[in-house]
Amino acid sequence: IDYDAVDQAPVDLFFALLVPEDSTDEHLQTLSHLAEMFSNTEILDQLRSETTTDGIHKILIG
Repeated sequence: IDYDAVDQAPVDLFFALLVPEDSTDEHLQTLSHLAEMFSNTEILDQLRSETTTDGIHKILIG
């Protein structure tokens, strides 16, 4: 996907987190956990090769 990235590399993974206005800071902990996961190349490779939503969910949830 062409997102006009600073490094000019194509985007192959996209993640969105929807947070209600009245939420607690729990979403910040979730973002922190995801950032840690997304720095792991093994996890990124697993996400890239997964073909089902259930499989992606299992990778993200553990």
